Amino acid sequence: MIIIVSFFSFVFDFIFNYFFKNSLFLPLIILTSIIVLRPYFKRVNYYYLFCFVIGFFYDLIYTGNYFMSSAFFLIIGVLICFVSANMPNNVFVSIFEVIISIVLYRILCFIFLFFNGVVSFSFNLLFKSIYCSLIINVVYCIIMYFILYFVSKKFKIERIN
Repeated sequence: MIIIVSFFSFVFDFIFNYFFKNSLFLPLIILTSIIVLRPYFKRVNYYYLFCFVIGFFYDLIYTGNYFMSSAFFLIIGVLICFVSANMPNNVFVSIFEVIISIVLYRILCFIFLFFNGVVSFSFNLLFKSIYCSLIINVVYCIIMYFILYFVSKKFKIERIN
């Protein structure tokens, strides 16, 4: 199930990035999938490895800044594990995790790109990238949370709370 959701998340990211380039939506679908898939990992080390590998593929396909997203996804994975260990596993916590993750990812990317001279410093650009990412990813989070919840119940796939 983890591989299937990851694959379709990459496909959805591609569709949004290719067909809706100049729209109000800036997807980070794969980052959202990392969050909703966390309860399906029995060992936290596998989850960290998963975050790193997915970040690497995200870099390879979308950014061209190798290991940037790998490092950022790993940092976000650690944060998600910390939040998940201290809060119940429900859709509201997943939405909270998506919001925190997107804000953190966008800020880290902005800082990285600013210090490498790729973008000039602009709070407007940063805030726009954050709120445009939040819209589509919160909706995706809610949909995926309930799909995975019902699929895991139907096929008796264990979820770690």
